[in-house]
Amino acid sequence: MKLAIDVTEGLASVHEKNIIHNSIHPRCIRFSLKDQCYKLTGFEWASVNSSESPPIIFEEREDLVYKSPEQTGRINRSIDYRSDFYSLGASFYKFLTGKCLFDWETLDPLEVIHFTVTQQPASIQSLNPNVPYELQQVIEVMIAKNKQERVQNAKVLVQALKVIQKNLLENTNIPVDTARLKCSGTFLIPDKLYGRDEEVATLFEEFSAVLSKKKKKSVIFVSGISGIGKTQVVNEMCNTLSPRDCFYLSSKADQRTNSPYSLLTKAFSGWIDLIMDKDASVIKHWSQKILSAIHPYTKLLVEIIPDLVKIVGANIPTEVLLPIDPKRKLHDVWINFVHCMASEQVLVVFLDDIQWAGGETLELLESLLLHPQTQNLVFIGANRPSESGIFRDFGAALCKEQVISLELQPLEVKHITVMLKDILNEGDNVSELSALVHKKTGGIPFGVVLFLKALHSDNLLYFNGMHWEWDAKKIDAYCMTGTIVDLVVDEIKHMSAECQEALSLASVIGHTFHLEMLSNVMGCGLVECLRLIWTSVQANLIWSMNPDCLLYLQSETDSTQNSLESVAREISFSFSHDRIQQAAYLMLPEEKAAGAHIKIAEYLELNGCDNFDRVNHLNMATSLLTREGAISLLKTNLEHAHKARAKLAFDQALDNINAGERLYEIIVGGSRKRGKVDSNMAVERQARVLKEAEEQRQQQFRGKRGKSETSEDSDAYSPEPFLDEWMELQTLKATVLYLQAKFEDAMTCLEQASVSIPSSFTKYQRNLTKVKVDVHIMKGNIGLVIKLVHNVLIEDGYQVEENMDDILAKFPPLMDRIIDLPMIRRKNPQDMLIFELLCSAGASSWTNGRGAYEVGYVLLHAEDLLSGFSETSIVALSLLCRVAFVFMKDFERGRKLEEKWEQAKKLFYDPFFYLYSMGMYQVWAWTCHPMSSVLETGQYCLEHGKEIALNYSSYGAEVVISCRIFKSHPLS
Repeated sequence: MKLAIDVTEGLASVHEKNIIHNSIHPRCIRFSLKDQCYKLTGFEWASVNSSESPPIIFEEREDLVYKSPEQTGRINRSIDYRSDFYSLGASFYKFLTGKCLFDWETLDPLEVIHFTVTQQPASIQSLNPNVPYELQQVIEVMIAKNKQERVQNAKVLVQALKVIQKNLLENTNIPVDTARLKCSGTFLIPDKLYGRDEEVATLFEEFSAVLSKKKKKSVIFVSGISGIGKTQVVNEMCNTLSPRDCFYLSSKADQRTNSPYSLLTKAFSGWIDLIMDKDASVIKHWSQKILSAIHPYTKLLVEIIPDLVKIVGANIPTEVLLPIDPKRKLHDVWINFVHCMASEQVLVVFLDDIQWAGGETLELLESLLLHPQTQNLVFIGANRPSESGIFRDFGAALCKEQVISLELQPLEVKHITVMLKDILNEGDNVSELSALVHKKTGGIPFGVVLFLKALHSDNLLYFNGMHWEWDAKKIDAYCMTGTIVDLVVDEIKHMSAECQEALSLASVIGHTFHLEMLSNVMGCGLVECLRLIWTSVQANLIWSMNPDCLLYLQSETDSTQNSLESVAREISFSFSHDRIQQAAYLMLPEEKAAGAHIKIAEYLELNGCDNFDRVNHLNMATSLLTREGAISLLKTNLEHAHKARAKLAFDQALDNINAGERLYEIIVGGSRKRGKVDSNMAVERQARVLKEAEEQRQQQFRGKRGKSETSEDSDAYSPEPFLDEWMELQTLKATVLYLQAKFEDAMTCLEQASVSIPSSFTKYQRNLTKVKVDVHIMKGNIGLVIKLVHNVLIEDGYQVEENMDDILAKFPPLMDRIIDLPMIRRKNPQDMLIFELLCSAGASSWTNGRGAYEVGYVLLHAEDLLSGFSETSIVALSLLCRVAFVFMKDFERGRKLEEKWEQAKKLFYDPFFYLYSMGMYQVWAWTCHPMSSVLETGQYCLEHGKEIALNYSSYGAEVVISCRIFKSHPLS
């Protein structure tokens, strides 16, 4: 008992100085011969009392048993001085029983953590009956899982221990009031979750159903307004999951700095880090398994999850993603990867603020969640219904599945009453205060916490030395103006101006940030930066993911800065709530915020991060750009818009395009504001500039004709220096809208751009025409498709016949010339725009019964073959075979053309054009080949179309079914 009292008195003096020991275990307790008392040692990991979220710190494996549940990092609870009581109670348990709380020798570290969070140890008296029952009760309070149920004050604990000592020495029976151990005059907001028992139970039930194989998968959405506690509800369940039962991945979307697939990148990078902590055999096992699942498109997945190279290796062969139907291949390899991960354990994926995820991310998730073979998966998404945007389409698509929807409601008065009882320990006396708090906050949990802090800060809620007091009338009259963000701003303003600025600059970086980048943005040393931002950690505005970095603040040696530099990128922080980040950002003047965005972009560039985040930060700083800077950024946005489109990240592509339009306005003298550009105004300005340019061009052209009759290409003169960039923006914007199936929006964009460009600028008009053709095909406007293509062909000097007999009469001599041509690659570049237009119009004519147009387009293909052969010739020759066999019934020429086609397939092989030509072969092969050959081709298209272009797979399926019907084969 002397040991317990001496050590607890020492701990009381430590806590009085606002210090937490952080690492109490039996070896920290030493007997001082000089002072004849027991002392607490081992303050290497001590820290200032704050709300931290540190990693596990232990020198010996056994030390892990003495860590409190909140110190394990596996529950959504901050760390304060009460963690020391748990560790001290665990040490007393060892002294009294000779055993640790849990058998660390037979459990691996993750299992010890799981036991610490979820399991109760054996009672002390069951291991040592000689221990007084009162002492057992005191130690049980010390090692309570919930720190609100734990000892709250070291001095009260000393008093209880002295009572037990007196009972033992004097054989008295003075009762020990364990309830008093839980009383505290310190104002602390509990980390406990209130009023969400049903929702948490539902999450556990769904996880258990998947774990027990009662369900293949579970899709859960937790929705509610900001501050309602969505993240806390999910963490309450997920942070207690055993690592033996599941892999747990989590990630949070950032409203301002989301690059394509970043939500998935962060989540699955966490799983990779978990695997890399295993031994070499486990890493090799997963490497082989993943490579087998995603081959041969490993590189495609690495572009989304770069950290994957840690497992599969960096020597990844170059793989070609064909331009047709790349989305399907990406979705397939993504599904295979996740199925591989979930093959051995249940995979629990929690994505927070999913309403801010890009469309490309939601499409990948949709393909996974709707896949019939997806199993062993629990997917949880947290979202705000009022800010869903494209998320609504995602949710609608998942209606095919049995989706669990948990819509969180504000807390009721009874829930706030329980919270106040835990904070104040005032029993039933808090009912009136509970009603007032509910009235002022509407029961929003985050608002309740902020309001209570404000009451305590303004001395409307105070401790009189014996119990808590408040004035209901003053609280009722307390003016709480503004929103939750305003309350957060008020709380931030309690810090010094330097600390406020540090937090605001951190908010510019994003929800999560590391020390090195923040130091760079602030323009100060690492130690000074850490000192300023640590005030926000202590105020629980941000969480430190590496609180041992506090040692750098406590060290005064000259080597501190140097040693800190080596780990500065690993010392990271995150905002405890996105409303705190929002409030901090709003406190920063616009010019200073723009300057911070530029510094962040420069830092990312210097560190080799030429990514979307860098460009997004620059786009937030247009108010500080020079004209030259705006020109450079316009081109950069165009480049990244193309990259985003290639990644199927259409929302990001549109963001870059819109930024480019806004920059164009700056370049030509428009507004520099951050707001969205007015597209109509930009188009009108472009039309006006080009009209003036066209008038100047005509004047110069007429002047030249007066001297000479020679003409020049209208595209050779472009007085508007940014016409190429402007038109590329408009064409790409219409293309992206078309790929998103927003056909009306795409047509509006195309029409506006067409009006703004004079007809003499043929290069730009043709690019617009190609997108118009694609849109009209999807809308079924075949007549408009043919009209648009005809206009382009006529402008290029092509003669388009419309009478079938006249067209067919031109084929025989042309076919003979092509048959006699040597198989030599063409030297002059092919006009791919014309080729694509002919293919689009030809397919449309065929499927809509306009045979004359179709054959006319084949004639133009054939005339182009006279210039030589290339990969596209495979398609042209197959089309010629179709005309010879089907329309002309000229089997002799048809067979010679087929021989030419066979040669071209070998010399100019291209997967897509080969598949296209085989698709055409199915159409004409019926007339001259046995059905077995046609069936073989149909099966080829059916299988390979899945990899290249799904529409040809469907054509193949049609041929296979037809052949089976004709042969009376079963269709099963």
